[in-house]
Amino acid sequence: MNFKKTALVLAMAGIVAAPMAVQAGSTGDGAYASIRVGLQSSESAGGEGVAGGSESTTIGGYASRFGFKSESDLGNGMTGFGQYEFQVGTEQNSFAADASNTIRVRKAFVGIKGDFGSVNMGSGYETFYKHSVGVNDNPWAGSGYAMVAYRGRTTNNLTYAGSAGPVSYGITLQMDGTATDASGNQETMDATELGLSFDAGFGTLSIATLNNKGALGTDADVLGLALSSVAVGPVTLGVGYQSGETSGSTVEPTSTVFDAGFNGAYLHMEALDADGVGTAGDIDMTTIGYTLSLGPQTSMWFEYKDVDAAGGNAGDDTDMRAIFKYDI
Repeated sequence: MNFKKTALVLAMAGIVAAPMAVQAGSTGDGAYASIRVGLQSSESAGGEGVAGGSESTTIGGYASRFGFKSESDLGNGMTGFGQYEFQVGTEQNSFAADASNTIRVRKAFVGIKGDFGSVNMGSGYETFYKHSVGVNDNPWAGSGYAMVAYRGRTTNNLTYAGSAGPVSYGITLQMDGTATDASGNQETMDATELGLSFDAGFGTLSIATLNNKGALGTDADVLGLALSSVAVGPVTLGVGYQSGETSGSTVEPTSTVFDAGFNGAYLHMEALDADGVGTAGDIDMTTIGYTLSLGPQTSMWFEYKDVDAAGGNAGDDTDMRAIFKYDI
């Protein structure tokens, strides 16, 4: 009996000591989570009483997540790092009731960084987002609906990022095996992203390009320009512009962004000219929001988003949200 107790104690000690031994050589943040639940009121396509319209008011989860990240000193001035982040539903039995609430990967990458910059492989926010979109992406949810290319998290990437004084830059190569040439053969490169930003003192100037290859040799090219972090008294301003073109098409969409922030409040506006000619497919979006800190790890965000699409009510959408967020 005593032998069994001793063996059990030793086994428990081993279980506790193993993760401690792993952590001893790590300088990362370990496990984390963010639980986000609140009230949402939505109206689409003109609301109830309009053909095809609908309205709803619900309480539910909104992009709650958990993950793990860490960094380790590799010596010679280099650091290894990695992160795994998952989106997860918060509703009881949500995994069986709603496929959209199953656990999904948000980020998954591993890399090395040092004086040369950083190199990572995997899935996450990469070069085009960081230099063209993310610099003016203040809203929690109400952005990207009226842009030529809201390229957020992408998968199967190889990214290099570096800096020299006030200049930062990056390149991303995406190889996920989806693009094909004109004969239907698989392309090696599915997308290429380049980005360059310059801290000009009064704000940050950025330029980014995206070449996204599609089926049968179709290429979609997007140019993004941005000015961000411009301080005018207590207000922070930003503007953005994107233009795109697709091989074999005369359509050249453009979009503009205006973003302003003040003490947790923000105004975000987007306008998409879908074809550069008429109004068909054009979209305008306005988002007004406020982020309120309630104390350590606890906050709320309130957001109103209105999307107006040309050509009737079909693409119109209005959302109002009040979300509690607790970070672990």
